[in-house]
Amino acid sequence: MRDRASSLVQRHDLGVLVIALAILAGGALVHRSLACPDHVSYAKQGLQFQRPGGWLTLPESNSYVTPLALGTAGFGVGTSAPPAPNEPGDVHTRFASPKDARRRIEVRIEGRPSYSNLRGALAVQRLGQYGEFYWARSSGNSAIAGKDWLRTEFRYAFKPNKRGSPQIAEAIEYAIVNDERLFVVTLHDRPETLNDLDAIVADSLRVASQQASHTTTDKAPP
Repeated sequence: MRDRASSLVQRHDLGVLVIALAILAGGALVHRSLACPDHVSYAKQGLQFQRPGGWLTLPESNSYVTPLALGTAGFGVGTSAPPAPNEPGDVHTRFASPKDARRRIEVRIEGRPSYSNLRGALAVQRLGQYGEFYWARSSGNSAIAGKDWLRTEFRYAFKPNKRGSPQIAEAIEYAIVNDERLFVVTLHDRPETLNDLDAIVADSLRVASQQASHTTTDKAPP
């Protein structure tokens, strides 16, 4: 009788253990899905990369002044003369986190700059986009999948709205000239999470080549 009772308890203990393991496994899967959200692919004109899923796709724009800079008149962001409208075939796409206005990915695809020094040409564009409250932190070539991308870290000041207090946003820009087209992918985020976004996008950056690619260089203009 005692052996039968012991066997019954053991069977119940085994069932409880199985249920507990199932709960732990389910919790681990939920935690993984929250910590590592699904990614989706972006692909256009030979440019490909992974980005966080669930982000909003903002309307195409013919201006490089992002919504982060809207409402900043008098504070130095977006107050410079706007650039010329996009040419046919140019792309200016923006993706934004629905939870945090600072978290954005900006994609530009356009013709090769006429200025032969890509680093200088992009610096001028950023200065026109963000105004005097823009600071470049570091810039250099980064090899990704056999291509040399020009990687630039910078920060800028902005107001989230006309009544908001000035804030600092950080960004990482990847740029390359390939087949006479300029590809620029800029990551905007809070300082504490920018590296996480960078890890998602940078490792997946690819650009298809129909001809011999023009890698980024820092040669002085002729």
